[in-house]
Amino acid sequence: MSKTNVQTSDSDDTNQPSVRERLLAVAAVHFAEHGLQGASQRAIQREVGVNPGAANYYFRSKEALYISVIENALQPILEARREHLKALPDSTDFPSRLRYLLRSYLGPMVREADTQAGHGYLRIVGAQFSHADIALDAMEKTVAEVRELYVDLLSKMFPAASRNRIYEVLRICVSLSATIPAQYKPENLNKAKIAAMVEDMTEISVLIFQRLCDPAHP
Repeated sequence: MSKTNVQTSDSDDTNQPSVRERLLAVAAVHFAEHGLQGASQRAIQREVGVNPGAANYYFRSKEALYISVIENALQPILEARREHLKALPDSTDFPSRLRYLLRSYLGPMVREADTQAGHGYLRIVGAQFSHADIALDAMEKTVAEVRELYVDLLSKMFPAASRNRIYEVLRICVSLSATIPAQYKPENLNKAKIAAMVEDMTEISVLIFQRLCDPAHP
């Protein structure tokens, strides 16, 4: 299939996922299941129903596809986090403000478990904390700008904790929040269960921050 043919077929029906979108969705599941080294490009291409030439038009290598899965999954998460920051109330009590910040940071990620591709992304995130690969660098670079905004606000709430400590604790909360929904099969999750997980992880993260960042906390 030529590049021209790929472009034409990719835009024939705007109501259907594009070839690129289908490659990313299927690849997220394969990478989550097998890891970067174990995943097969040909298996991904077969499931999508495209030949290697069509797939290579979008992603020149397996590594490029892997990084694109990460970046693609993070786009809506980061957009949601920015919107939540814009809506941050000016004056709230300490517990409410902390819950708002942690819910608005972790919630958009946990809600990705609603799709198979999003569920795959969460499994990839969880895996980075035990055996990191090139995905971790991609995540760090992609989330850095928005994460800094949250860390600024959290640092003001916990002035006794160093900025590095805030990073470390937020990283723990991200790891837990990615790992919990990944313990379920996608078909066993629904919006209500995911919403409950968001609230559970918010409360757990509040406790983690209080214990690890506030020396006055019992």
